[in-house]
Amino acid sequence: MEAHVLMLKVDAVLSMVASIICDQSDQPLVEPDPEDLAEEQGLLAR
Repeated sequence: MEAHVLMLKVDAVLSMVASIICDQSDQPLVEPDPEDLAEEQGLLAR
């Protein structure tokens, strides 16, 4: 029963943040610079 409740909570959270973590259709189709990406990930990891 506990696992089912946890699964429902996880599903609810993922549903709420889905619009934040998906690519938007109006964004340019440019490949990210690997160095910029590494720097941004480092900043987020702090």
